[in-house]
Amino acid sequence: MAPAAIRTLGLTKHCGRVVALDGLDLEVSPGEIFGFLDPNGAGKSTPIRLLLGLLRPTAGEAWLAGVPVSDVEHAHRSVSYVPGNVSLWPQLTGAETLELLGSMSGGVDVPFRDELLERLDLDPSLRARSYSKGNRQKIALVAALMTRPEILLLDEPTVGFDPLMEAEFQSLAREAAERGQTVFLSSHLLDEVEDLSHRVAVLRTGVLVEVAALEDLRRLTPTIFLRDQFFAERGRHCGARSVGGSRSRRGRRAMSQTAHRGAHELTHTPSRTGRGAETTSPLRDVEPRIVQGARPRRTVLRLYARLIRRGALLMAVGMAAYVGFEVANYNAAYPNGVSPVQFAMFQDNPAVRMMQGVPIALDSAGGFTVWDGGWLIQLLLAVWALLTTSRLLRGEEGLERTDLVLAGPVRATRATALPLVVVAAAALLVGASVTVTMLASGTGPQGSALLRLGFAGVTATFASVAAVTCQLVNARRRATALAAGVLAIAYILRMVGNSTDARSWVRWTTPLGWMDELKPYGDPDLRALLPMLIVPVLLATLAVMLRARRDIGGALLATDAGREPHLRLLGSPTAFAWRSNRAVLLGWILGLGAYAAVMGALISTMIDWLA
Repeated sequence: MAPAAIRTLGLTKHCGRVVALDGLDLEVSPGEIFGFLDPNGAGKSTPIRLLLGLLRPTAGEAWLAGVPVSDVEHAHRSVSYVPGNVSLWPQLTGAETLELLGSMSGGVDVPFRDELLERLDLDPSLRARSYSKGNRQKIALVAALMTRPEILLLDEPTVGFDPLMEAEFQSLAREAAERGQTVFLSSHLLDEVEDLSHRVAVLRTGVLVEVAALEDLRRLTPTIFLRDQFFAERGRHCGARSVGGSRSRRGRRAMSQTAHRGAHELTHTPSRTGRGAETTSPLRDVEPRIVQGARPRRTVLRLYARLIRRGALLMAVGMAAYVGFEVANYNAAYPNGVSPVQFAMFQDNPAVRMMQGVPIALDSAGGFTVWDGGWLIQLLLAVWALLTTSRLLRGEEGLERTDLVLAGPVRATRATALPLVVVAAAALLVGASVTVTMLASGTGPQGSALLRLGFAGVTATFASVAAVTCQLVNARRRATALAAGVLAIAYILRMVGNSTDARSWVRWTTPLGWMDELKPYGDPDLRALLPMLIVPVLLATLAVMLRARRDIGGALLATDAGREPHLRLLGSPTAFAWRSNRAVLLGWILGLGAYAAVMGALISTMIDWLA
């Protein structure tokens, strides 16, 4: 006997003090269209997100095609997902998005994909940023259907569809069920569920009220299910949604009937938008998706590499140009080499040491470049690393694009580690560009190679720091601020370690001090390479472990989601701008003040030296 397509046992989810789902026991058979009906806010999306592993259950178990949902890499091979709010990568075209999602799942039926594009009247050559909400939904629907999955998890898939497209969707859903695919349809629209579903489950405030055929539900007591009461409840839960363009029940019903009549009348016309629920294309006997063709990890790596490639190339070119400029300036200012006596006053000046580090190997272009500009390059690379990492982790998650990635056979922990691999590879690219420039300028190969490793180590370290902060807080902005705070502390520790020789040990406690200890163009201390290798790996491992302990969109540190509202500084745009940005502004003020104090202490030394 074939296992149930979807099965849950006591599935429960608590979100703090809120019970989002309470003891769900459910079984859906293969080939069934199963409707999940509720007003907005009653928790109908929670079961789907639990089935996909986007949320961790508080209690209970669930299976997809007989595979525990905790076994993501196997369970998701038989599943496709369409979220209610599809967010796509704006720089990709529709065709590229379909290629991306198809590569994660494998076994794309190309003729069927082309047919779906035709039937849904979708142009895949456009970039996703130009798509309307309805067209973004169409892309997700095509991506879900084109791999012929055993199970389709659809969370309000027709949001943004016009009546003809809704009729076409119903036709596609019926065809899928006739092929033996299971359709799990979550919606708050009674008409949609009524037209399609074999059975319907009614959910109220996280509790399963009833599971039965629609005809049976109509005969039940009014306290369980009545059309008018349902829509009255819907109005209380999602009044704001109607402002966004959802139609009233009566208007939607009339338009839906019009769509069915129009589709029926256009049965014999070749128009691609004319096919409705009454006219289905011939069913094709297609084998289940070929999971051997799936390359989820490679696909996700390529995706993240594409997202950051422009920034990484700009950093590589910029850093190479900067070190080339430093070397050229040194050669122009000191064509015969520099006497260490000219820099003797810097050796004992705490302000100079704190700002730029201890002067080492200033008689060479490489040593001068590391001393004069190395600290700035490290800061720029660290800032780029933490901004890029927070974008790939929290930014993508906040925009709900990570949902599409995790709906494939990719674990959340692996989806956290892969961006770090990409950023580390980009760090090596930036380091390589610096090495090539230094070698072309005539500096030694050993010093250039050590400089590359040093810059890559600093970049990877702060990328891992940002990965950890992304697990602690639930917004990219907060994660970036925490990582920037760590960077500021690291810089202060470097200043302390460079202030006097007695405090030089402090440099070992900060990533920005490891380059000073490495001394690429002096007498290299290769022990400084160890923390550059070990610390990023440890922090990345910690980030992956922390990711396993939270839900998508969640955080390990308590948020202020349940706090009392603060109404201060909301009376004007200026006040709101101050409220939104005051922490960042204060941080900049303090940072610039400290920088100005250090530069002020350097002025007298520079005047004496120039004299």
